[in-house]
Amino acid sequence: MTTEKRTTPGVRTGGRQCDLLAGETDLDSSPPEIREGLIRCHLTAMFEAAPDDHYMVLTSAPIGPVDWVKGDPEYGTAGAPASHRCVPVRDVDQAVERIMRAGPTRNIYVSACTLLEDQGTQRRAREDIAAGLVGFWADVDVDGPGHKATSSGLPHPPTNFDALDLIDDCPLPATTVLATGGGFHAWWMFDRFVEITEANRAQWMAFSRAWHAGLGQAGKNYGWHVDQVGDLARVMRVAGTIRTKCADPAPHLVTIHEASSGHRFQPDHVVRATIPEDPPEPPPEPPRSSLTASRRPLVSSGDPDRFGPANAFDDVSWEDILRPHDWEYVGDSKGVGLWRRPGASSAYSIKVTDAAAVNWSSALPGWPTGKLAPGSKLTKWRVWCLVNGFGYGQAAESAAATYIREQQNARRKGVRR
Repeated sequence: MTTEKRTTPGVRTGGRQCDLLAGETDLDSSPPEIREGLIRCHLTAMFEAAPDDHYMVLTSAPIGPVDWVKGDPEYGTAGAPASHRCVPVRDVDQAVERIMRAGPTRNIYVSACTLLEDQGTQRRAREDIAAGLVGFWADVDVDGPGHKATSSGLPHPPTNFDALDLIDDCPLPATTVLATGGGFHAWWMFDRFVEITEANRAQWMAFSRAWHAGLGQAGKNYGWHVDQVGDLARVMRVAGTIRTKCADPAPHLVTIHEASSGHRFQPDHVVRATIPEDPPEPPPEPPRSSLTASRRPLVSSGDPDRFGPANAFDDVSWEDILRPHDWEYVGDSKGVGLWRRPGASSAYSIKVTDAAAVNWSSALPGWPTGKLAPGSKLTKWRVWCLVNGFGYGQAAESAAATYIREQQNARRKGVRR
């Protein structure tokens, strides 16, 4: 990751700060509702590799200060009690039923690790009884109401753009990114289940903390704070539930901003991954299975049960994105495509694989206003927004939906747009 610090706090379009609040349509009209389909999708994908005899832990917390574990000073005892339920990882129906029954006024979390025994209602997951991992995670808050003062004294990233940049700058692309309304929860899912035993527990505790230390250092390079949440007892939010904070003016629906089933990683690959000061050339990604364009879900803020905008662009070619804006294809290097921006004197400006790009130009406009740092990783969706002059938000999503429909119609007619 580059060490260039950003100095501008946001981007404005039409006088309104561009802000990604997944589920924003719900907030504009009426209190958001729990989305059963999103809950089921998230939990099924999260625990699909876990053994049948393991448990997930669902935690239901009230608004305001929370007593996470009754009588346990490690997690604080000042506040209303949280409740915990162990549910077999294969019984997603039971998990969904319990979450729906809790209602929209409770904050719902799921354990980052699995357990081998039911712990009852008074005990959450703990590091000393963690039995397995399905991936690594990150919690990147955005400056605003509902967050405590940071332990580092640094501010949280000022905008959603900045928080997503930190996630995108990680050495591996996230499998799933949830928009919580106060920031983002990201997951890097393993391609196999990691069993935790007494023999390797300390090792995996250290691995998880090292992963989060890297994220924290990446944030510090920009002058921002990233929460250190690498303990195996961590609980994370569930897509389709409601984030309710007493300092917030309104509740927020937790939605899936981005998801890619193709981004699952060997555990040792994730462990070895670090955030370099000077980003290396990106290797080509392996071929990905794709849906036909006519079946790809479209962008829709009003329907958060659909995948996010990044996924809608998976089947759009780089030529369709860049050629209309006078970008020139100059060849490839070891399977990585090379494109040059208009007016560039260098050999190329970005490198692309089938699903992502890396910026190698020092003059490419970016978000916030200013220059996009060389080495920045970009999805097709973000490149499309960049070359078309869009930020994030509803205006970009609406334009993207129109563009995708036009592309699909053109493909059905055999016409390239």
